[in-house]
Amino acid sequence: MLEAGQKKGKLTELEKKRILWDNIALLFALIPAFVTGPAAIAIAIYGWNKPSSIVGRTQLRFCFAILIALLQMGGWIALFTLT
Repeated sequence: MLEAGQKKGKLTELEKKRILWDNIALLFALIPAFVTGPAAIAIAIYGWNKPSSIVGRTQLRFCFAILIALLQMGGWIALFTLT
């Protein structure tokens, strides 16, 4: 079916893979390092309107990544200001 669509010119491009930006944002949010919090927020914002998985996902994972990153950054700020 896909080959017939490509031969007839109805399929211009077949997407073979997608970057799952929400996975990357969550990964950066969960790695406890000083610079990964802002990086997780930046990745979440960048990937917010990008095409997600073919099986469909919501922006909830981006929200979790941003929340975890903000908590992480707050923890680092508290650690440096209280010591």
